[in-house]
Amino acid sequence: MNWKLIFSLSSFGVGMELCSLMGLGPFLIFLWPIVIVTSVCLIGARAPGRFALHGFMAGAMMQLWAGAIHAYYIFDLSRIGLVEVTPHRIHPQLINALETAAAAAVTGAVIAALLLLTTKLEQRRISQAR
Repeated sequence: MNWKLIFSLSSFGVGMELCSLMGLGPFLIFLWPIVIVTSVCLIGARAPGRFALHGFMAGAMMQLWAGAIHAYYIFDLSRIGLVEVTPHRIHPQLINALETAAAAAVTGAVIAALLLLTTKLEQRRISQAR
C-alpha cells in the first residue's frame, strides 16, 4: 500500500470541503468528476499493485476528511445555538456521520470500480497486442 499516495489524494477532500464551506457548493458537482478521474489516473500510474484497494482507500479518505471538517463546522454552529435537533429528534452530527460513511463507501467504490475497469481494459489491450 502506498500510503503517501493515498493521503496526498485525500487532500482533494479537504479542498472540496473548504470550497463548500466558502459557498462554492453548487460548483462542486462539476469538480468531483475531475477529482475522481485525476485520482484514477494517478493511482493507475503510481500505485504498486492492488489498484482497486488503493482507489477505495483514497476515495474513502477523501470523504472522511470532508466529513470531519463538516462535523467540526456543525459542532461550532450547535455550540452557539444555530443548529438544533432535527424534527425526527436526530442530532445533526449523527446525520453527518451517517452521510459521511455512506459517501465514503460510494466514492471509494466508484474509484475502485473505475480502476478495475481500466486495469481490465489495459490487460486486454496488452494481450491483443501480442
